[in-house]
Amino acid sequence: MSSSSSPSLAAPPSAATTATPSVPDCEMAPSSQPSYADNSGVVISNGFNGTGFRMPPHPNREAEPHYDMHTLSHLPDTVMAGHRLWVFYRMQISRSASSQYCWMAVSSPADAFMSPPTGWSDRWMTATVARDWRKSEYRPNEKHTWPLVCYDHSLWYERGSMRLDTSRVTENVPAGDLKLTPPNPRPSVSIHVVRWANPEAANEWDFPSWGETGSTISDAYIVSLLGELYRRVGPDYEVLTTYVKCSAELDKISERAIACQLTGRHRAGMYFLWVCEFEDSCNPNIGGFVARDPFFNLLTRMEAIGICTRFPHTSHLHRTIVAKDLYSHLCLQEDLRLPKCVKVSRGSVITSAHSAAQSALDNLRILMDNRPLVRGGVCKLGYSWEAMDVRTFNAEASSLASQMQDILLQPTCRNDSVLVQERVPNSLEMRFITTMGEVRHVTYSTFARISEDGLYRDFERSMDRTEAAQRWFNGDVAGLQEAESICHTCMRAWQRWMLTESDQPAPALRYDFIIGRDENDKLTVYLGELCELGFSIMDYPYAERDVFGAVVDSISWDRPCRHAGVNKLQPQSPPCGLCLSGAKLPVKPPTVSEESMQH
Repeated sequence: MSSSSSPSLAAPPSAATTATPSVPDCEMAPSSQPSYADNSGVVISNGFNGTGFRMPPHPNREAEPHYDMHTLSHLPDTVMAGHRLWVFYRMQISRSASSQYCWMAVSSPADAFMSPPTGWSDRWMTATVARDWRKSEYRPNEKHTWPLVCYDHSLWYERGSMRLDTSRVTENVPAGDLKLTPPNPRPSVSIHVVRWANPEAANEWDFPSWGETGSTISDAYIVSLLGELYRRVGPDYEVLTTYVKCSAELDKISERAIACQLTGRHRAGMYFLWVCEFEDSCNPNIGGFVARDPFFNLLTRMEAIGICTRFPHTSHLHRTIVAKDLYSHLCLQEDLRLPKCVKVSRGSVITSAHSAAQSALDNLRILMDNRPLVRGGVCKLGYSWEAMDVRTFNAEASSLASQMQDILLQPTCRNDSVLVQERVPNSLEMRFITTMGEVRHVTYSTFARISEDGLYRDFERSMDRTEAAQRWFNGDVAGLQEAESICHTCMRAWQRWMLTESDQPAPALRYDFIIGRDENDKLTVYLGELCELGFSIMDYPYAERDVFGAVVDSISWDRPCRHAGVNKLQPQSPPCGLCLSGAKLPVKPPTVSEESMQH
């Protein structure tokens, strides 16, 4: 939005609760954005032991089918000032438009003050043309040539419940987001988005680790995902957004109030938050973390009313993955290739950490058929992120006891147990990004060192197998190829296991395998982590097309668009815009017999 006298965002102050933005065109201030120039092959300093990492260039997607936001054929040669029309409002039109000033259209002030701020961030709205516009003067790359409109809606609030004075606010909008006639009253897709309110915390991420689309809770990530939806269906969707500042606000979201506002043929819930087993932090820069119970209570309430979770996963599947219980539950199933793992009760650690550690080591040795812990082990917490609560220990009970106390006795930690795993040979990791059951990208990586207190440090990566073999696997390219083949077989086994957990497969996952050689120089392959949707895409240039595209596809899985009537006289419903865009159906893995025949 902008002042009528300037194409930049400017709203005059009128009250203590009225925001006065100073950032032009809703662009993020430079200090709030990660330090990088572009993604076109420029070497970016990333702190990986002083080395530089060359980001791959963006793919050219112009040849792919997509909605053209600058289409002009539906508009007359001239639209006069004062003409009323319909405009598709998008709160954040691109990654560069991320800002603390993200204005939502709310129904009443209560939607901004009496509950977590909730309003329409993407939707058709009526507006009035603010100045004469001529088609012949339109230039897609020159925003000042776009039609200038003033929205009829008068109640606009930003993520922090600050009100916008709309007395002279206007916005330049692309021609493809205008209609002279009313749009379809029922869009193809309705989405309820829950995201973090504090923009400074949400938009602070480590670029080398997360990549250009940012972390899961960032504006850049959410804009990229919704941008893929817009690219596919154009202005044929709506997004109702709720901003939360703490875990308690999740309980204040009314599933019935949300459901009655979503009018699309397909409805979805997307929750861009990190669920943890810690109480809310008093540190304002610790963003996006919410307590387990309020988070999953919200998801189950929404699902119970028919709003399926499409990001990250359905509530029960997401709980299964992020709780990390599967690492102990499934470690005896050999085809899943998990390190042997046991769990230790928090109570046991509190009452006698040394006894608990000795018991855990005894249990591990039984599972390992009395093999010694040559490399020691690893202890970790469930509901934890980015290796923050992972510690290594040697084979002594005193070392394990100390590390279990270190992670379980952190301030506000509420985990009821700790996972204790054998530490397997680790020369490097292979990180496989999969969408719709197929591998799309592989990154080779390692942590260069382990700190004195047992933390993993100095993350390094490569996208080239030969380079990875030279750097971390003694030049054994053939060995890495063999390991990759083993990984592919293992991933098929995990996909079959996923059928036991969910009726619909996860649209995208990342499998992190640990590759090494044991003391007899035998190749070893273990799954280190099954990463839920929201994983770091790092250097993958096709992430928006493949990963976010798969998420968009999954929105159509809640109900079939075409359905036969109760009798032959009742016509079939026409497919929606999402299905017409080529949305893919869920993909099932092959059976063991079918896979053997394929090989």
